[in-house]
Amino acid sequence: MAWGQIYCSSYWGDEKNKDTVPQFDTLNCTGGSSFNKFATNFDGQTPGESISLKSTNGIEINEQSGMTIMAWVKIDPTLETGLYNQKCIVDYSSDIFNTANGKGYSIFLRKTAATFTMNFFYKRVGLSRTQCDVIIDLNSASNNFDFSKPMLIVCNMSFNIEPNGSTVTIQNMRIWQDGAGLNGVGYVDGSTNTQSIKGTVFPTTQSLCFGNTNDQGTVSSEFIGQIDEVAIYEHNIDTNYIQFSNDYFDGRNDDAKLNLANLNFYSDIVGWYRFGDLHTVTPSGTLEFPNASNGIASDAEGDVSITSSDIVNGIIN
Repeated sequence: MAWGQIYCSSYWGDEKNKDTVPQFDTLNCTGGSSFNKFATNFDGQTPGESISLKSTNGIEINEQSGMTIMAWVKIDPTLETGLYNQKCIVDYSSDIFNTANGKGYSIFLRKTAATFTMNFFYKRVGLSRTQCDVIIDLNSASNNFDFSKPMLIVCNMSFNIEPNGSTVTIQNMRIWQDGAGLNGVGYVDGSTNTQSIKGTVFPTTQSLCFGNTNDQGTVSSEFIGQIDEVAIYEHNIDTNYIQFSNDYFDGRNDDAKLNLANLNFYSDIVGWYRFGDLHTVTPSGTLEFPNASNGIASDAEGDVSITSSDIVNGIIN
C-alpha cells in the first residue's frame, strides 16, 4: 500500500477498494446505506434558500408523456403551526392560486386554520387550482403520520384514452411512511384527480426548483426541514409507479433498492438528485447537485444562500 492510500475494505488485497487521502470515497467505500449519506436542510430563515436546475430541458413534461416525481422529505415540526399557502418541495409553477394565470406543477405543503395538507398541483389550461390538486390530509388521525420520521412522496400524472374516445389526465399521490395509513399499512393515497386533457403552460422566468418556488429563494415559500433523493420520470408509468416506488421505500436500508439504477423504469428517468451525496463546490463557491442518472435534465445548483453547512446527515433510515 503506497503512502497516502487507505483501504476501505477488510479485503486488503482488493485494489479496487482503495482511495487516496484526502479524497476518501465515503459514498462507495463505506458500509450501510451508501446511497443515502447526505440530505439538504432548508431552514426557512432569511435569506430564503433554493436549489434549481440550470436548464428546464426535459422538465416541461407534456401530458401525453406523463410524469412521476419521487422525493424523500423530513418535515420540521414548525410547519405544523402558522398559516401558509405553499411551502415547496418540488416546484415549477407560478400563480398557482390564480385560476387565470396559474402555470406549471408543484408539490407543496399548505397550512390553513382548518387543514395541514400535502398537495400535488398540475395546472391545466382553463381549470382552477382545486380542479388540478390532489391532497393528502397530514393531520388526519387515520393517516397516522409521524413527523419525526422521513416520508417518501410519490406523485404520478398519467394520460389515458377512455372507452368513449375522450382523452384524460389522471393525477395520483401516495405518501409512504413506517406505520402510516389505516391499520399501519405504510402508505396513504391522495384522491385521484381525473380531468379532460386541456394542455398546460410553464413559467418563463424561473426554473424547476427544489425547496422553494423560485431560483433566488423566497422565505415565504421555502420548505422547512430536509429533502433527499428527488427523482423525476418523464413517461407514463401509470399504476406501476405504486409497485416500483414501494420497492424503493422498502429498500431504504438496502443499497441495491435505494439505487434507482437497479429498479424498473430507470430508462425513463429524467433527473435524479442525491441532495448532498454527490455534490461539488465550484471555484466561485456555488454548490452543484449533479444529475446522478443518465437522464437528459441538467445539473442543479444552490442559490447564494445554500452552503456546505446545509448538507446534513441522510434522512432515510
